[in-house]
Amino acid sequence: MRDGHPREVLQAVIHLRQISKNYGEKQVLRDITHSFAAGSATAFVGHNGCGKSTLLKVLAGLVTPTRGEVRHDRRLVIHYVPERFPATHLTAKQYLTHMGMIDGLPQDRLSEEIRKLAGEFHMEEHLRSKMTTLSKGTLQKVGVIQALLVTPDVLLLDEPLSGQDAEAQRVFTEKVNELRGRGVTLFMSCHEPELVAAVTEKSYTIEGGQLLPCREPARETYRILLCWEGESGARQQAQALLAETAGGKIQPYGNGYQIILPREECDRCLGMLLAQGWRLRGLHKV
Repeated sequence: MRDGHPREVLQAVIHLRQISKNYGEKQVLRDITHSFAAGSATAFVGHNGCGKSTLLKVLAGLVTPTRGEVRHDRRLVIHYVPERFPATHLTAKQYLTHMGMIDGLPQDRLSEEIRKLAGEFHMEEHLRSKMTTLSKGTLQKVGVIQALLVTPDVLLLDEPLSGQDAEAQRVFTEKVNELRGRGVTLFMSCHEPELVAAVTEKSYTIEGGQLLPCREPARETYRILLCWEGESGARQQAQALLAETAGGKIQPYGNGYQIILPREECDRCLGMLLAQGWRLRGLHKV
């Protein structure tokens, strides 16, 4: 569930109608028709060059399809993080400040958000560095921070963890799941199956230009690590919800808790728990 509503009643917000995209004589996408629900989380997987990045750019409005139509049910705030972030001669902080101002953030709030996110991604020492001097992985962090400055309606991520260290991957997973809890619609091109399992609900591949659902494994079980970051007075009530949500399978783990859930229960439970003040610390396949 998300915001108290069953997932199946969520309305579609983005519609693809007979989308095809050619680059010269090569057809990358062919007659794709699909609708995506508001608040859904979708992964595009498959080999390099199959069309994942092209489809993300079509969804973002950055690439015009050769044929077909992309329709939105309402005006959307869309943030896109590319795999190869374009370097500029601005410093990372100058770039983030500029983009935050475009998104309409007040200066005091913008400075605080940049400081907080840079700290969480261990980026403080790079804020004053010119982006032309930063590594691919660090540029990716800049792109993710920029996308998180303002909560968008739609977030598109192209290979967001390529070149990232384990700590950055952990923070990224937490942040994306927080956005899912707020109803952000997520699209992600990804090669890492652990990330697909941690932050998305459905996965598709592109074969012969067609969008095809990936086969779900028979049954997968995941260990979810959580800690409490809500108001202390509501912790007991939240613990009761956690125990009920997990079917009573809850155990202390370090300074938090772990629950064991089948894959099909993870999506439903995570949104409820994050909304109650729990924070995701990790999700691992058992």
